[in-house]
Amino acid sequence: MESLIRLARALFTIVSMMLATPATQALADSPSNTAADMLFTNGKVYTVNEAQPWAEAVAVEGNKIIYVGSSSTTKKYAGKNTRIIDLDGKMLLPGFIEGHIHPITGAIASVGVDLQFDTIEEVLGAVKKYADANPEMEIIRGFGWRYPLFPVTGPTKEQLDSIIPDRPVYLIAIDAHSGWANSMALKMAGVTTDTPDPQPGFSHYQRDPKTKEATGYLVEVPAMIEVLSDIQPQTKQRAAEEFEKLLPQFPAAGITSVFDAGLGGIGEEYGFQIYTELEKRGKLPMRVV
Repeated sequence: MESLIRLARALFTIVSMMLATPATQALADSPSNTAADMLFTNGKVYTVNEAQPWAEAVAVEGNKIIYVGSSSTTKKYAGKNTRIIDLDGKMLLPGFIEGHIHPITGAIASVGVDLQFDTIEEVLGAVKKYADANPEMEIIRGFGWRYPLFPVTGPTKEQLDSIIPDRPVYLIAIDAHSGWANSMALKMAGVTTDTPDPQPGFSHYQRDPKTKEATGYLVEVPAMIEVLSDIQPQTKQRAAEEFEKLLPQFPAAGITSVFDAGLGGIGEEYGFQIYTELEKRGKLPMRVV
């Protein structure tokens, strides 16, 4: 993990280095006696610098790129402890900056079985298989079902009741703006015909037009949080554990910096504590704004 963190942070600095001032650029072009921590050689380095759009190699010291240029010149930065990575002709890009994401909230939302399928039958089959494989789980969670699979009135509790009637089921849509619950989950959350909608006109419990019973379709985040908070209260510890499981996926995708657009479901105080504690432990592989 440490090597991933160092690599991710190093790649991020390519953006600032390649758009550097002339004085800084001169440093990148002029080898020194400094031994680099890492050398990337024999690659196709896309620099995002109009004056020098392509290079072969990059030398990194700590969190700074100290040279961008030819592989032959980069060798001057090799020391006995330098890690040399032969790109073997592969491309090296600046780290990606994710401009709008909810990293911690997303980690909470994406718990459980992956539901990114093209048919309702596949979705229900995956939920059933997951539940059967995890008989000890008190609550069945999932993420990623897609809206086009259902009518505008959304999915129903009966669809889930038909496969799992004896445990609460809570599934979040692909955009994390809607939820899908079975009858037991709604019962645990106390959602009845008399339960007011969290934010009428924006977030509501979809209802049967005749009986006024909740159908199991939870529209928008406030309604989703109301149900989830009752069936599985979200604590700082739970959020931190789920987020740490998700962290390796950021450097694996080349994401080295993120903008956290909100800490819904856990709160800013807990969110900042989680980020701070991970940073202190050296386990945060990207910059967070």
